[in-house]
Amino acid sequence: MRSLPELDDHLSRPSPALVRDLQELDGDILVLGAGGKLGPSLVSLALHAVSGTKRVNAVSRFTEEEPARSLEA
Repeated sequence: MRSLPELDDHLSRPSPALVRDLQELDGDILVLGAGGKLGPSLVSLALHAVSGTKRVNAVSRFTEEEPARSLEA
């Protein structure tokens, strides 16, 4: 990996098994603690896995504005 965005992209690529498992779930996905250390990566991974077929809701206290803005984008 040569950059942080490249690493983030690599870490947010879901495996075929994860895609299958998340697609089989009923309803949308809720990620608690989305503003924490692992939260943004988990939200990104879930978004890539469901690819628009489900909503991914990110919940956090968001003590800083940047993580919230990043997740909204």
